[in-house]
Amino acid sequence: MDSLFEERPLDWLMATQSRGVHPGLHRMERLLAALGNPEKRLRCLHVAGTNGKGSICAVAESLLRSMGLRTGLYTSPHLVQFSERIRINGENAADATIDEAITRLRKITESWIEVDQPTFFELVTALAFDLFDREGCEVVVVETGLGGRLDATNMAPKIACAITPIALDHSEWLGETLAEIAREKAGILREGVPAVIAPQVDESAAALSAVAEKVGAPCEWVQAPLPVEIPLGLHGSHQRWNAAVALAMIRGAGFDPSPEALATGLREVCWPGDGDEVAGRVVDVVGGAAGRGVLLGQPPGHSGTFHRGQGRADCCAFAAATFNAASTPCTGRTFFTAAWSVFESPRRADTSSP
Repeated sequence: MDSLFEERPLDWLMATQSRGVHPGLHRMERLLAALGNPEKRLRCLHVAGTNGKGSICAVAESLLRSMGLRTGLYTSPHLVQFSERIRINGENAADATIDEAITRLRKITESWIEVDQPTFFELVTALAFDLFDREGCEVVVVETGLGGRLDATNMAPKIACAITPIALDHSEWLGETLAEIAREKAGILREGVPAVIAPQVDESAAALSAVAEKVGAPCEWVQAPLPVEIPLGLHGSHQRWNAAVALAMIRGAGFDPSPEALATGLREVCWPGDGDEVAGRVVDVVGGAAGRGVLLGQPPGHSGTFHRGQGRADCCAFAAATFNAASTPCTGRTFFTAAWSVFESPRRADTSSP
């Protein structure tokens, strides 16, 4: 076949999204075994929850890298490029490396019957574990995809865990109450593995405590945010809570950054789409029911415009196009979600405020 018309490895992978979501770990177990179980050679910090997972992962990875460790970071979804999901020592995985890894996955699974075919997220997670192992990552920070107990990332061996604030999300898979959802997300906890818990509402807190006690996971409940006098590369008071969770998690895993490494890791952390400056505005990309709550919960008197998009990348592209085309200077804070999009509120003098 003419190479012009050959299917690229990434095109094949993206097409597997049509397989949908099928909770369970049996496909992931078989896939990782076929790869030689790369996950067993990793040391992972695992983050579940509803709000702030990506930010916490980004802060933790930045801190660990500032200590001189070779890091891996696995998050989802991506904003613009697929390679953003798999970062090695602060850089997106190389496209050629990703293509090679996808080709390995395709060859492994091409003879499997349809009911055994891994889902898109299972394939991407296995891809990440494989690359982190091959690239010699000393420590890996992993964000769950959906829930925790039956999430593909739960195959990772953990040296510490964190659970972010829990809200109602993916109720069709995780349950209709906060307690049910909390129990699913607490499925990442392991006996003897330190866990850090962000502030929770009472219903979620009770459910998390019960699971932690049952499995024997020692828990630290974060009581205060990162002090405002410490420079942080992320905007918003909520990010100071996220930073506090990330710092507690890496310390729980046995890492103790020096004052210099701590300052560098916090100051230089970057999480695109969350508190970015775009043409004079602070831009947040949020999603799901919790994200819409951010918009709808704004105080009276704040005007807003909504634009429907397809995802985080669409929101960022829309932001750039909108603000760059503005004929007058833009001020204020703008929120974007995959389903709702633009909401403005007056900028506060302190950019650490939400």
